[in-house]
Amino acid sequence: DISTIVYDGLLRGSFLGNRQGNNVYYIAGAGYEYSLQCGLNLLTEYFYNGNCLSNNSLSIAYNESFLYGMNQKRYQTLAYNFLTFNAHYVGLSANLSGASLVSMSATTIVDIQGHGIILMPSLIYNIIENCELTLYVLYALVTGNRSTDFSSFDNKPLSAFEIKYYF
Repeated sequence: DISTIVYDGLLRGSFLGNRQGNNVYYIAGAGYEYSLQCGLNLLTEYFYNGNCLSNNSLSIAYNESFLYGMNQKRYQTLAYNFLTFNAHYVGLSANLSGASLVSMSATTIVDIQGHGIILMPSLIYNIIENCELTLYVLYALVTGNRSTDFSSFDNKPLSAFEIKYYF
């Protein structure tokens, strides 16, 4: 992991190698975060997974775990990997917290290979001191025939709320 200040924003990156037998797979991410004086925080990130589910042995173990259940061999194949359908993702996020009682954020993640986009707007309201109510919506747009991590939300939005109390 590495991070540094660039143009008053935070540039960061991480890199991980995973050796499995004779193969080495890489996972990497890079991002840039910038905050404006008006309370707007912007973030963009790129993520790469070199051992995604398009890898044959990983995909077989993943599918077999649904068909036949988990066993020791499938567990060992799946447990030490970051499971995504595809290798390339880009994320964008904006957070606005202008007033002390209300803040809003919107995040989107693009699955470049799977042609999927997930949108996640949220609204946070400070009900009383140390207590927040958060409303979320998750909505995905998927085009094409490739598998994407967002297929379960395609044209089926999910709404949720959360209450946090800090004590």
